[in-house]
Amino acid sequence: MIKGSVLISLLLWLLLSSAASADNKMFAFAYTAETLPQGWSELEFYLDGSTTDQNDPLAYKYKYQLEYEYGLREGLSLGIYGVLEQQFLTPGGAGHNELQYTQTKFKSVYNPWGIGRNIVDIAFYEELKLAPQKHSVIEGKLLLSKRFGSWIMAANYIIEREMAASGGTKQKYYLGLAYTFDRLTSVGVEYSSETGLERPKQYIIPQAKFKLADKWAMNIAYGNPANTYAAGQPFVRMIVSHLL
Repeated sequence: MIKGSVLISLLLWLLLSSAASADNKMFAFAYTAETLPQGWSELEFYLDGSTTDQNDPLAYKYKYQLEYEYGLREGLSLGIYGVLEQQFLTPGGAGHNELQYTQTKFKSVYNPWGIGRNIVDIAFYEELKLAPQKHSVIEGKLLLSKRFGSWIMAANYIIEREMAASGGTKQKYYLGLAYTFDRLTSVGVEYSSETGLERPKQYIIPQAKFKLADKWAMNIAYGNPANTYAAGQPFVRMIVSHLL
């Protein structure tokens, strides 16, 4: 917990103290094939909140993530995350777990072709999730995206596997479509599907992005199960981004 707290504190200090301009993140979950320019860096704070029991609206959990990402060279970005979680457990929300550091994540995003040179922009995403209290996970993503004027589309295929002899494999899909009204505001929607579970999780996720002055950008999203068969509970996500 101490190492996790130090990492979160360092990244949060950098987030609050750095000069910046607005970011280019369009979706709450799906990634485009764009990478940070060489020498640029970015900090992002994620807040996820969801209910854990549809019959008890006061039973819920929070996840906090803080990420630092750096453009190592054109077409290649590297990042590190710290993850904290807290869950309210007892009926009526009367009790809760303490805030726990649950993961350290390392990622790379590689686009060997650049943007706008192909019919569809393509990048590859790799992530290692080190979890001290659970099995660690390795994740790979194929990122596809395309801009049409003020519109942008993204499609991600994700596969992740637990790093254990009996570890399971999950597959996820994200589809996103967003429209930018001006430099300050964009709105969009995503569809997500997760297989490899007893019941697949499927969500429709409307969202909006706002540029806050010249230093901050914020994404807000709400996810709801796509149909009555799909597993999962409603959730909200907020992302605050800061380019250094």
